[in-house]
Amino acid sequence: MDNVIELCGKVSPIISLSPTRLDWCIRVRVIRMWSVRSSVVGGNGKKIQAVVPNQCVNRLVGVLHEDGVYLIAFFYVQDNHTPCMITLNPYKIVFCSLTKVFSSESLVIPHYSLTLLSSDKIKNYKNGLNYLFDVIGLVTNVHYEYADHYLGEGMCAVRVELSDKRGVYQCYLCGSFVHQFRAMVSECCNELPVLVLQFVKIDVKEGYVCVESVTDVTRMLLNPNMYEVSQFKKDFAYLNSVCDFGRNGQSTNGTISRELQFNKVYPHKTVNEFVHTLEDGLFVICAKIVGLFQVDQWWYPVCHCGAFLSISDGSYYCDKCHLCVFSSTSKCKLQIAIQDQTSAALLPMFDYLVKEIGCINNNGLDFALSVNGAAILNKRIVLLIVKKTQRVDEMSNHVVEVVHITDEMGLIKQFHSDGRYFTPTKCVYKPPFGASSSRVCDAGKLSAATATAYSIVAEKELANKDGSKDEVNCLVGASKEKNQGVTFESQGGTFFTSISGEGSSTCGN
Repeated sequence: MDNVIELCGKVSPIISLSPTRLDWCIRVRVIRMWSVRSSVVGGNGKKIQAVVPNQCVNRLVGVLHEDGVYLIAFFYVQDNHTPCMITLNPYKIVFCSLTKVFSSESLVIPHYSLTLLSSDKIKNYKNGLNYLFDVIGLVTNVHYEYADHYLGEGMCAVRVELSDKRGVYQCYLCGSFVHQFRAMVSECCNELPVLVLQFVKIDVKEGYVCVESVTDVTRMLLNPNMYEVSQFKKDFAYLNSVCDFGRNGQSTNGTISRELQFNKVYPHKTVNEFVHTLEDGLFVICAKIVGLFQVDQWWYPVCHCGAFLSISDGSYYCDKCHLCVFSSTSKCKLQIAIQDQTSAALLPMFDYLVKEIGCINNNGLDFALSVNGAAILNKRIVLLIVKKTQRVDEMSNHVVEVVHITDEMGLIKQFHSDGRYFTPTKCVYKPPFGASSSRVCDAGKLSAATATAYSIVAEKELANKDGSKDEVNCLVGASKEKNQGVTFESQGGTFFTSISGEGSSTCGN
């Protein structure tokens, strides 16, 4: 024990290890562990394979854990020249009966110690590579297929196209990674995710160099919270689009005329009603703009028809064309702050919708975000079609997105002429392909129940009596006493916070 304590004061870096002695002592983190007998440990940015012989397995079961930090003393260092090495290190450490393992702590040793190769370097290794490496890339295409050359008859594989700032390359995942990838993508929002793969190999398929997973060894991470991903997003967000996609992204509801969209198809809601509704679907809101903010710029899947794609069963799917083939486009995500007499909210929207606001006069996003644009948009009364999907559990958030927006006064007057509680006779929101329609039907029943409490005819008569212009100002322009001191706090891309006026509570989901 005294020898171990003495050695702990002489901790050696991994780069200094050599086969010349046995009394080494290192402080490392277990980066990847696919069995007790074999793992990869790292320290100070370097990695080395660790091997536990059969006679030491029982002693170390339950001692070593993935991502744990340990002091390891007394072990052999041997050559690691094999046809395919786990790491680039020419050596490996081999435990023996004298090896001592103690739990430790370190804020310096990284959790992943990535050894990244870019797309241009990957394509240069046409004869393969004799060690496993790591990749990071933006998912720009997904294709599920059956490959005969994989072990297991009819085993499904997924071909993922990854893009970085130097190019595009293909990645093949098979076995359990297919189901794991499908589950990860299903939990993502509509923006394209960043995929990190650790310990993958290079292969050549149909004459093209690609990346392939290694059973039980490869680690797959989708949008992980790590420095390398944050830096990748920062470098990649504002690059030019990989390919042209046509109309720069549009809503999937473009086939319906604007008059029908805003006034005859979807239920009307106040801001407060929209925030607290238990319904899924599309709703029309009349409110005034009190702020417009740029959140970020990122890449999104777009169909050849110009529609943004939704996620269905681990793939990106166009509800309009019923296709899974897509291109990618760089789009700017905004948050628009709206307010009426009942409440206020921050809603996410894409930059292409700015051109639907007539007062901007097609001057573009830069003008809308400028001081002059803000002066024009401030307190501008608009109609918004907003899509809301309830969160699936308490740990997730509601998904909210502005689908259309207009400041055309004729449509606004018609909105108030139809009445605040206008509701279609049946639910017209079409769920994504493969999604359950039970909640949509329930939403339609709730809307109908709400509508019975108010007479649409009476609302129309009231509107005609008071004048549509006065009603617009009355219903949208909240009193100063009720909304004094309202402030907004951004909650991220697909989530909003409502700030209620007098008589309604503040809502934060």
